[in-house]
Amino acid sequence: MSSPTAVLFDLDNTLLLEDESTERALRAASDTIAARTGADAERLAAAARDVADQLFRTSPVFGYADTMGIWWGEALWGEF
Repeated sequence: MSSPTAVLFDLDNTLLLEDESTERALRAASDTIAARTGADAERLAAAARDVADQLFRTSPVFGYADTMGIWWGEALWGEF
């Protein structure tokens, strides 16, 4: 087995579109909940976005993450 010849960092979301993946996952979860409960999927997704953003902005890592260009969607799975 050969060693890697390069390491690639995607610092601007051009190769891995995790923002889109996060939004799709949020939408799928909201649609599933709406189908099971009759809730409004759009309102549920919007509320989840708002709460996630508020929690992220008040978290102890926000200053660092914001400086690095990290948004709440990335912070959900990131380890700091």
